Amino acid sequence: SSSFIEAAALGIASIVWSRYGAELAEAAIASGSAQFADDGPTLQALIERAGTARPGPARQFAGSRAALKQILESTS
Repeated sequence: SSSFIEAAALGIASIVWSRYGAELAEAAIASGSAQFADDGPTLQALIERAGTARPGPARQFAGSRAALKQILESTS
């Protein structure tokens, strides 16, 4: 799935939980926009941390059209 790319474009962190996913998201993991959970306890900790994390600076969009344009431009 490319959802981690779309999430990063919107300023939302992702959790990748498979080794294959980690291979696909290698750059996102390296940049910190995604994190890899290779076992249950790590996945649980990342989910709990995400639920209590203070929101970072979110990108502001005028609407859905602007968000879609931003996503498409960042993946091309």
